[in-house]
Amino acid sequence: GCGDNDLGLFGVEACSGQVYVKKSAFNALVTDSYELCVTVTVDGSPPMRAETRFAIGIINVNGPPAFPSAGPVTCSVAENVAAGATLACDLEASDEDGDALTYSLVDPHGIVAIADPTEAVLSVVDGTDLDYEVRTTYLGLYLTAFDGELSASIYVTVAVTDAQDPPVWSAAAVAFPVYENSAVGLAIGDVGAYGRRSRR
Repeated sequence: GCGDNDLGLFGVEACSGQVYVKKSAFNALVTDSYELCVTVTVDGSPPMRAETRFAIGIINVNGPPAFPSAGPVTCSVAENVAAGATLACDLEASDEDGDALTYSLVDPHGIVAIADPTEAVLSVVDGTDLDYEVRTTYLGLYLTAFDGELSASIYVTVAVTDAQDPPVWSAAAVAFPVYENSAVGLAIGDVGAYGRRSRR
């Protein structure tokens, strides 16, 4: 053989002359055609040879999106963040065909969502109470990227990180009675607070 068959992608049957795929390693976006040549020899004295050249065109086939890893991917977020806070992780998929991607998320816990379906960014939904002292991990979120025809999905884990908690009053607001004409320095009640970290 000759031409563009250095990688051995194609073969030819010696008797029938049928050309066939020998190695399936084509990418039309990289190489969209190959030029090949086939030589035929007729035994005799002297042997006679003839050569023909032809082109093989590679037709692009849409491939699915691809995430940076097979997953699961861990996204982190600090406890007590406000609604709309974004999670720290890389979830953006790629598409070798250049198709625009849209994203959807299944969250069985209802704690995060995708605000913009064209971006793989997760944000905390309104009403979510992320508390490191109560729960540190949420499993089983399912993110899908769709190119209009094909899709790819990965599992996502949300990891809640520790943060400084505000102090907590040890009791609800109370009223302390005090007699008129009480002496200076007289104790009339206790107002106490504690940090939640010291209460674990």
